[in-house]
Amino acid sequence: MKIWFVSDLHFERFLPEDVAVLEKPDDADVMVVAGDTHKCPRVPDWVLRQRDASGIPIVIVAGNHEHYGQNDIYNSLSLLRVVLGREEGIHFLENNAVILGDCRFVGATMWTDFLLHGEQNRVSRMTKAHFYMNDYGHIATGLYKSLTPADTLEFHERTRREFTETLDWYPHDGPTIFVTHHMPHPMCGFRHGMNDILKPAYASDMSDIMLRDDGPDLWISGHGHESYDFEVGQCRVVANPRGYVDKRSHNGFENPEWDPLKVVDTDLLPRFRPSGPTP
Repeated sequence: MKIWFVSDLHFERFLPEDVAVLEKPDDADVMVVAGDTHKCPRVPDWVLRQRDASGIPIVIVAGNHEHYGQNDIYNSLSLLRVVLGREEGIHFLENNAVILGDCRFVGATMWTDFLLHGEQNRVSRMTKAHFYMNDYGHIATGLYKSLTPADTLEFHERTRREFTETLDWYPHDGPTIFVTHHMPHPMCGFRHGMNDILKPAYASDMSDIMLRDDGPDLWISGHGHESYDFEVGQCRVVANPRGYVDKRSHNGFENPEWDPLKVVDTDLLPRFRPSGPTP
């Protein structure tokens, strides 16, 4: 299967008339969108138009920006789950999975555990994230209640449990693809100039899941607005975020390596390529 993958399209920064569908690569079998597409109420309209234009299934997870300006993150997740869930060929993932062809897609926003720099000083990192990160001022968990790092830590821990239980309880012979918005490894790219104290709010180290014998074969993520492509054991880890509009960049976007036609072939993943798994 050839998987076309993008993230961080950030259509909330566009005028409505400029929110366009993307041109599909000729050989793509499925499209994966790894979060930060648009504000929640606008996501379904774009996804439906993209599905109709490309003619292939779409697997999508929410990022953090989908929830900005909404009354309740739980309600916005429910809206995406219900509205997209009734549409043929669209698969919204939040701690669940879908099988398309021989591929299993497992997905969630994921958030982080604030442990990227180790166990020590996690509370301090959470406090700094609360102070510096827009998420905790622009996302609500109810009337007059703002999102907190304790909330996102709880979200992350649930996702980690769901991912682990999926692998434990539901064996799958074909490729398994994890899709998250937040980044799953310390080697993932971060926006240039990002303060080191904020990196634990962008990524977690999910190596223990990647290194399982039955672990994911491909992990697609976003959030950091920089592309990456590397392997951890038998798991290939990739991102293709577009980022914000940036007129100084040669392609007009924050990520100069953004490739609107980026595709990965599951036949060439470490466990499935003709040469066999990496020793």
